[in-house]
Amino acid sequence: MKDSPRRRYVLAAAAALGAASCAKAPRPAPPPPRAAPTEARPTRALRAEVMVPEEVTFDSKSLGPAGAFLTIKLVNDGSTQVVLGTLRVRLTAKRAGVSFPCDPDIGPDVGVREPGVLRAGRTFTFRRNLGCSMPVPGDYEIEVDAVADEPLGLARPLARLPVHVEPSKTLNPKPIPGHAGAFVLLTGNPVARATSAAGTGPPDYSVVLAFVNASPAPIRLGPAGLALGVRRRDVSGEPRPVPECGEQRARITPPGELAPGMVHVTRTQLACLPPREGQYDIAGALTFEASGAPIDVGPVDLRITADPRLFQPVPVP
Repeated sequence: MKDSPRRRYVLAAAAALGAASCAKAPRPAPPPPRAAPTEARPTRALRAEVMVPEEVTFDSKSLGPAGAFLTIKLVNDGSTQVVLGTLRVRLTAKRAGVSFPCDPDIGPDVGVREPGVLRAGRTFTFRRNLGCSMPVPGDYEIEVDAVADEPLGLARPLARLPVHVEPSKTLNPKPIPGHAGAFVLLTGNPVARATSAAGTGPPDYSVVLAFVNASPAPIRLGPAGLALGVRRRDVSGEPRPVPECGEQRARITPPGELAPGMVHVTRTQLACLPPREGQYDIAGALTFEASGAPIDVGPVDLRITADPRLFQPVPVP
């Protein structure tokens, strides 16, 4: 039987379908790989808040603010502990651009216990003495830094904060004429031991004369004479000279050159103190040989008593 055109078309179509069915089908694309689960890495996030007193009062016995302190609050916002060991504070102090010395690596007071490790989520406030020389009233800038047994990862310095030293109501450094930024202060213990009138030898009491260079340049002062007088305060508070002691004189020799921000201290032992208990003061006059003009220094309030509970150590600036 002869093939008709229609039969030939059907056979060709069937052959084409058969060839297509024998061809390999394309493989499906593989799924994207899954990320392996990872453990959360410990994070370190320590922050600090520093506080210093905005205002302190000058204390003549310590030649600066007495009993002032600062606080550093450490907050561990991370997920791992921070090893501190002993937190040590480093300070610098400036007044009108002049640097004054501070104690190195200030730690906690004796007997104070602090954590050596700050765990995650914990906070602790550290207290440190404001151990900087601020021997003249005025405005200071205190730079605060902290170091520990391991790096803290904090900004350095931690802070720069202002502190105003308010003048004392009783005794403050006095400017030295002819030397801009130079000051002098006469100070001493507020209590002395009463002795009998027949006592031998000089009394165990000294006054302290402090020279301060608050200028940005070295100063030369030269030798000077110091005249001291002991006065008794009567009921009204007025000072009266003590005739039995008279005027006491001493020669003072400051250093050849006093560097910026430095303090030079000399001590002069009194040759006489009244044996009678009561309230006294010590007034002084300092005269530099180069100028010849006296500078009134003091007076230093002094109580003479036999009460041993009132005695204090000699001030060490």
